[in-house]
Amino acid sequence: HEMTQGAQLNAAAPDDGVVLGTELAHRLGVAPGQIVTVLTSTVSGAINAADLQVVGIESTGSPERDLHLLRAKLPMVQSLLATDRVSSVALLLDDEVDVQAVQRRLGAALPQLELRNWLELAPYYTQVLRLYENLFRIFGVFILVVSLLGLTTIVLTSVLERSREIGVMRALGISAWHVRRAF
Repeated sequence: HEMTQGAQLNAAAPDDGVVLGTELAHRLGVAPGQIVTVLTSTVSGAINAADLQVVGIESTGSPERDLHLLRAKLPMVQSLLATDRVSSVALLLDDEVDVQAVQRRLGAALPQLELRNWLELAPYYTQVLRLYENLFRIFGVFILVVSLLGLTTIVLTSVLERSREIGVMRALGISAWHVRRAF
């Protein structure tokens, strides 16, 4: 994720601050410092709204996700949804090597939580990844076969065109190894 305008949503940001995706901000025609009205339904089904200040605009690299991205502080989201509960928390780590260690530490500290990593939540990703790996292998083998056939054709053509020369070389007593080496 890359901030294209404004600042990250952090402790210094106002409580009513939000970060929008680039596509959402573009379609709404807003920039950092402006106010947007967020309309949502509460957990009980009622309608709730709040005026929030745009503190930053962020790009995820995916226009589809940027169209739906709105990040706000937890107390503001709970206020909009009229609840004090949290149904899920997502942690974004800098290195995937840390995932198992963080998962173990959180599991030991908070055994009542159900912990799942991203690969467990998105099995479709691993299936698509395997599909692409297999496709690249097939294409690699296909390219290798075509290249070998092309090389074989070139060598055979060269040998057939130089058959008289080969005959003369052999008649002069040059060994078969030296003849093959010429090709």
